Amino acid sequence: MYLISVIIPVYNAEKYLNRCIDSIINQTLGFENIELILADDNSSDNSKNIINEYCEKYPNIKSFFSSTNHGFPGYGRNIGLKNSTGRYIMFIDNDDTYEPDFCETMYRIIENENCDIVSSNHNCIENDLIIKENVFSDISEKNLKNDNLKLVKLNEFYNIPAVEIWTKIFKRSIIKDNNIQFIEDRLNEDTQFLFNYLFYADNLIYTNYYGYNHYRDGGNLSYYSSKNTLNFINSYYDLLDLCEKKYGNVDTVYLFKERIEATFYRIILSSNKKCLLEKLYEFENKIKFDSSLDHLWSNICNKLLLKQRYFLLLIVLNGLKLIKYILDFLRNRGIVN
Repeated sequence: MYLISVIIPVYNAEKYLNRCIDSIINQTLGFENIELILADDNSSDNSKNIINEYCEKYPNIKSFFSSTNHGFPGYGRNIGLKNSTGRYIMFIDNDDTYEPDFCETMYRIIENENCDIVSSNHNCIENDLIIKENVFSDISEKNLKNDNLKLVKLNEFYNIPAVEIWTKIFKRSIIKDNNIQFIEDRLNEDTQFLFNYLFYADNLIYTNYYGYNHYRDGGNLSYYSSKNTLNFINSYYDLLDLCEKKYGNVDTVYLFKERIEATFYRIILSSNKKCLLEKLYEFENKIKFDSSLDHLWSNICNKLLLKQRYFLLLIVLNGLKLIKYILDFLRNRGIVN
């Protein structure tokens, strides 16, 4: 049995796929201890050929090719789960990378501490600018055995920072025994997968380690399309329903505060902003959301939204979009950091 199965859903990733796969092959844990599963969702570029080339070289790389495109990564991740044999499961997006010792670090912690899930910090990279995303600041639990680890008991599973699945290592036995799968027809599937998993877990350990590199500039703008943003907003209803059924009373402010802020960022980059704002207002009205958001710009936007001042809000959002483009232009030329 392999120590870890790493699952990569692939779609039109020819520009970044070699970089991603090579970061798995070069792990200090030893690639012979890793099962790499690549599930291609009917790519139209050279991704399939790249996958086949790696499969010919390495017997521990499995490939699966869909004859149709499903549009969301949940399908590929489910294929990976179904065909995995490793003791533990890890995920990575097809345009991201692992630091060389990421698998080894995560494996040693989950083994040595006998916990159900381990989560790390990550580097967010955009236009060669590296932003370190630190979740430790949101954790108040006493340190575990050293200053680099913190234990969180999962009595309220949804009250945790960092819901990204690609910063974590999971026990395959928990996933298999409880038939935990991804939703395949929408975005935000990773959050729902995580919350389902945490329902069967007893504890989670955070490590103050930056082992995952998330490339924001590697993706494409379709991620922020109106269709995908609307999909995100609609998925909040599913998430709310899931948490209410499994966990009873839900702190909706804690659960959706960061998600609402992230939705405003998506709307800045989306077209058809008015429709998206109306949908977001409907959801906030349903959960009676009246909390302040963490950032000044998003807090101003949300106050305008709750008062349904759409005309003024659109002016603010378009202004923020212009500012972002100007800053990106200046960063690309090294004028500002």
